Amino acid sequence: GTRVILVDALVDCVGRGDSLSVFDRNLRELSTFLSVVMGTAVRLPEQGETWTFTAGAADCAVRNLGYFEPENPQQMPAPGTCQSMSLRSVNRPDFSKRGIDGSSHEQALPADVTNLWATYRALTPDQRRDFLQVAAKWQEALSHWRERSTLSFVLMVVACEALKPSDPQFRDHNIYHVVEALLGKASAERLQEHWFRPQDVRSAHLHRGEFRGSEFLQATMMSSYQDPTFDQARRQLASITQAAIIEWLRRRGTFAMPALKRKKNLRRWVKKHTLTVLPVLMTVGLAVGLVLGWLLRIFWYG
Repeated sequence: GTRVILVDALVDCVGRGDSLSVFDRNLRELSTFLSVVMGTAVRLPEQGETWTFTAGAADCAVRNLGYFEPENPQQMPAPGTCQSMSLRSVNRPDFSKRGIDGSSHEQALPADVTNLWATYRALTPDQRRDFLQVAAKWQEALSHWRERSTLSFVLMVVACEALKPSDPQFRDHNIYHVVEALLGKASAERLQEHWFRPQDVRSAHLHRGEFRGSEFLQATMMSSYQDPTFDQARRQLASITQAAIIEWLRRRGTFAMPALKRKKNLRRWVKKHTLTVLPVLMTVGLAVGLVLGWLLRIFWYG
């Protein structure tokens, strides 16, 4: 079920009235960071009103949404007064299976979580913005995991592509090049297998609206046949995307992209040599025009 993370923090602000907005921004940054590290959608609780009920009681009524903590301390808690989170050892990149399997009642965080947070805080403003843009797409992908499986898959592809440098020379690089640069060639080749190919799914969904999951289809729990390929690809892509984002953070956004090998064709050659070809074509066209004019004049006047 839903869990709540309580956060106590000291914020730098111009006054009490500004403290709430600053604290809210810090919470949003923390939620995107934890979504990456934990591999689950960590979001601020929704506010508003909706219909609610208590099982076994006829008390259906409109009530407020959200979480209310009755205690509101005015100072940071003393170290040791709160129970520490459980930590698990981890080797990066981490592709191990995780989750609550019944042997524990809480999700353990990776042992390097504090180091990753310190690395994030040490990023430059531009690097921090780049990380938050990527982490937000990852967070959105996790939020749509159940009801919009194709969109969730595509958002993970977008998150990976957003990790590449913004220089024009990397404009045509895609998820395969980013994953190869951050996680190695084996992971990139895995993505390019014929049953996987997330780049194709991205293009089909964003440009033609195609679904590859079970959106708007009848439930298949009782079906005699169900193709698990897409769900398998989505789980593996989630593991690769999370590992790639964390690796980008560990390297502080500094990594070498592989050279882009592209097939030569006339269109690409003309585009690359436009400034050289255009004057030549104009000169040739002018010469041809002069020759044709001279021939026509001889023919016309004898």
